[in-house]
Amino acid sequence: MKENKKLIENYILDHKNDMISDLFELIKIDSSYAEDNPALPYGSGPEEALNTILSIAGQYGLQGVNYDHQVAVIDLNEKERYLDIVAHMDVVPGGDGWTVTEPFHPIEKNGYIYGRGSSDDKGPAIAALYAMKAIKELNIPLKKNARLILGADEECGGEDLDYYYDREGYPTWAFSPDGEFPVVNVEKGFFSGEFHFKKESYIPLEEQGIEVTHISVGEASNMIPGNAEAIISGIKKDELDHTLENISIHGIEIDSQTEGDQAVRIIVRGKGGHASEPERCNNALTALIKVLNDIQFPKCCWTEVGKMLEALFPHNSWDGSSFGVDMEDSASGPLTMSFTMLEYSPGILTGIFDSRVPLCAKKENLEIPVRKKLDKAGFTLNKDARIRKPHYVPENTELVQALLKSYANVFEEAGHCRYSGGGSYLHGLEFGVVFGCEFTEEPTNMHGPDEHVNIDTLLKSAVAYALAIIELCN
Repeated sequence: MKENKKLIENYILDHKNDMISDLFELIKIDSSYAEDNPALPYGSGPEEALNTILSIAGQYGLQGVNYDHQVAVIDLNEKERYLDIVAHMDVVPGGDGWTVTEPFHPIEKNGYIYGRGSSDDKGPAIAALYAMKAIKELNIPLKKNARLILGADEECGGEDLDYYYDREGYPTWAFSPDGEFPVVNVEKGFFSGEFHFKKESYIPLEEQGIEVTHISVGEASNMIPGNAEAIISGIKKDELDHTLENISIHGIEIDSQTEGDQAVRIIVRGKGGHASEPERCNNALTALIKVLNDIQFPKCCWTEVGKMLEALFPHNSWDGSSFGVDMEDSASGPLTMSFTMLEYSPGILTGIFDSRVPLCAKKENLEIPVRKKLDKAGFTLNKDARIRKPHYVPENTELVQALLKSYANVFEEAGHCRYSGGGSYLHGLEFGVVFGCEFTEEPTNMHGPDEHVNIDTLLKSAVAYALAIIELCN
């Protein structure tokens, strides 16, 4: 392995600029889900990204195919299929709050590449592609095949992988660079739910009263919003600003704008990010709810709804304790619960929460208590809200041991297994684990503004992936 390591390290370093250039081409594509072409299941952006990476691979002599607009499939050789490397070309929407660059205008700065998808998952996909390219061009012999599977629907459900594997079957092993190093062999389960008013509860305004007339917050159920806005009628900006002067929440910016003759838009800015890591965020939605409640409106629809929502989803609380479902275990860590989306107007409400759940979570100690709590507060949780069980692959398998060995060789430290709150692309596949391509201590702000990837980590990841392919396919 040492000889191969040196050859591959030199190769990857020699092709560093090519890697960055190829990644830039992918980041420039807004490959978030869209319904802009009935012939394309996930929209023109994901389709363009699939075709672009197939074109890049083809330039390097790696054969690939666009599989029914679902995934791009790239083979290293024509031998027996043994290992799949699974990443994705789709991204979450660009979002607001970017300061270093715009979401789809990649730049290199201080050893990092910034842009939507740089870390999730276009950067890791390029690292895996260059691992295959290095093995091919260095003529390193393999007894079996490694296949790169690049999907188009990871962020909105993963139907692409279901479609592909239902038709093509499964390999012996798989790993995904859609997470963290060293090896994630336990992924928390999911419990995401949409809830509504049980019935319209509009309370008429008092004469010349003030009312919250519109709230629309959140871009995706698995994204903690960094910005939140509400429109308030029956008040002028200077009057509202006087009230806002007495409201302060740590790490939250509060602003206002005139919205017509007798309405004001209140704007709350926090820190967005992935719902699997609420501790790294400052949820603008829960902050907005608190701000609106602190304004103390005359009695109206919001005065009742706002109190209930704040009680269920207190700002800076994400352990589920407000629902009485806080729990954890040693293998998979604590439960998290985040309020991520809200659509509201008087008498009409749709809310969505995202919960990442440990191995000990069951219907009896999670789903049932949450339903009862929402019901008591005047809401109905959709019937299709169900726990999706955690994912676990034993540490003593051939796959995990090979990945830990490759990690130790490249990063020069012993590898270990860990759990993750974020479900990877392989969450539903019994034979797969996550292998990189970031570190907990160096967050990439995945799903948030200024998403970025460390170039040095990307280069080392490519080497680790190449060594893992060689180890498993021989």
